[in-house]
Parts: sequence; C-alpha cells; structure tokens
Amino acid sequence: GERATLGRGKKRGKKKDKDKLSVSGQFKISLADLMFRMGLCEPHFVRCIKPNSKKVPAEYEPEMVMRQLRYTGMLQTVKMRREGFPFRIAFDDFWAAYHGIAYEHCDSRKGTKQNVQELLEACENIAEEARQKSGN
Repeated sequence: GERATLGRGKKRGKKKDKDKLSVSGQFKISLADLMFRMGLCEPHFVRCIKPNSKKVPAEYEPEMVMRQLRYTGMLQTVKMRREGFPFRIAFDDFWAAYHGIAYEHCDSRKGTKQNVQELLEACENIAEEARQKSGN
C-alpha cells in the first residue's frame, strides 16, 4: 500500500514499499560504495596549516603552527613514520569496523585477510545493486 510522507500529507509514488530503501539502508549502500571506491585507490590528504591568525603574508606564528600540527596529528604521524610504522589498518580492526555493512553485526567470523577480501567483494556487490536500483 501507499503511505503518507512525513509531515506533508502527500502520497508516495506507486513503487511497492518493499522496493523502497530506508534512510539507514541508503546510508549503508552509500557507505559500502565509498569503502569500495576507497579500496581501489590510495588517497592522499592535504592538510593546510595557517601561518598566522591575521591572514597576512610573510608573518609566521610558531605557536599557532605547532598547535595546528599537534591537533591534526601530524607530529605523531611523522614520529611514527620515522620509527618505521606506516599506517596500515589491521585486518581484525578493519573487520570490526566495517563488517556490519555487508554482514550481521553479531557475525562471529574473525578479521582474516580472506574474510576482509570477501567483505570488500560484498561491499562491491551492494554498491553495484544500489547503482542498478537507482539507475546510475
């Protein structure tokens, strides 16, 4: 059947209710698509550090710059990289954070390399189904 939209009193389109996605369902699909796309590339982030609070050229406020470097975690990142610890998320941590996108949160599997690969493939499938559903 048809239901009224929240607060507007208008009827929804003729699509069946079971074909519609909830907001959380749309978010889950969007997140799966984002995770898949991020898995395909090696993103690099640019952090802009403001040299002074007056926004004028050729002025440098060391305290302000250090505060920004600490706040963004850059000093800790540089220290870790110098010590030979580049950031790589462990399979267990990745699984714990993202398996709920494609599997039940109570799934008892462990974050092995194989399970994480299957998770990424499942996310790819979810994203592809969403693209087909939305016509993109």
